[in-house]
Amino acid sequence: MEERSLPKTKEKKESTPGIVYLNYIPTGLTVAKTREILSDFGDIGRMYFEPIKKLDSKSRPTHRFREGWIEFKRKKDAKRVAEVLNAKPVGGKRRAPYHDCLWNIKYLNRYRWTHLSERLTYEKAVKDQRLRTEIAKAKREASYYAKVLEMSIRRKKKRKVGEVLEENPSRIKLRKTDKEIREEKPQPAPNDTADRSLLMSIFSKE
Repeated sequence: MEERSLPKTKEKKESTPGIVYLNYIPTGLTVAKTREILSDFGDIGRMYFEPIKKLDSKSRPTHRFREGWIEFKRKKDAKRVAEVLNAKPVGGKRRAPYHDCLWNIKYLNRYRWTHLSERLTYEKAVKDQRLRTEIAKAKREASYYAKVLEMSIRRKKKRKVGEVLEENPSRIKLRKTDKEIREEKPQPAPNDTADRSLLMSIFSKE
């Protein structure tokens, strides 16, 4: 019996993913809502939205984002989304704050998710370095102002002491001179016995 070779089946190539970039994200448009809207154009893989950081960490989160990246599993779907939706209204519920806002979406040619990861890692390192520099600068300034304040306090104390001494000069004791010290020393008393013997010897000769 002759063996018949089975026809070779063509292996399906894995589709190349494509990434679109959102330059502007309207208020209230979350990651979940964006995925829900754009899923009609194709399968979506990874998504990343850059949040807007608040100055006050105690305030409630506002779910606001600065920009975003969306990865479609097929490149052609990403291209079609950018062509169809760019500069078009976001839509959705009429009461939604983003209903009348326009999409600002662009297809990134030859851009991969690894490029985004590298970029985010680099930006984080730059921010961390900038933060460390600002903290070190703030510490130096605080140390400098503390020294200036301490010197100012010392000068004020010295001035107060000088004013008190000027008002009460009697408190200042000057050092005595050698002459004054000699004058203050008690003089030795004369020897009466020696003087009497001297006088007796003089008068006895006469």
